[in-house]
Amino acid sequence: MQYEDVIGEIDADGNPVSYAWENFFGNFEKDPNIEMVNSPAHYTAGRIQVIEVIEDAIRSAEDPVAAMLQGQVLKYTLRMWLKGKPAEDAQKAQWYLNRLVEHMTNNA
Repeated sequence: MQYEDVIGEIDADGNPVSYAWENFFGNFEKDPNIEMVNSPAHYTAGRIQVIEVIEDAIRSAEDPVAAMLQGQVLKYTLRMWLKGKPAEDAQKAQWYLNRLVEHMTNNA
């Protein structure tokens, strides 16, 4: 899957027209056969699952709180184009990143 497959069109202001939910994910709430716990599409869309990237990234962290916060930053940034509200996911990632920086600064 390519970025263009998920984003599709660009509007007059240069913003992506988000039809990812309908075109990429389908209609999960109406299809009881879609697996939303073990393999949701917004986690498994790429060649590598988001959880695997996060596990690899935080493996070297000595501080479990910092590792968790980094994991949250990654979670929201890695799937932000796939859920239909990229700005909201970017804000969530920023919130966790700010908390990570504060935590690391206060515990240095």
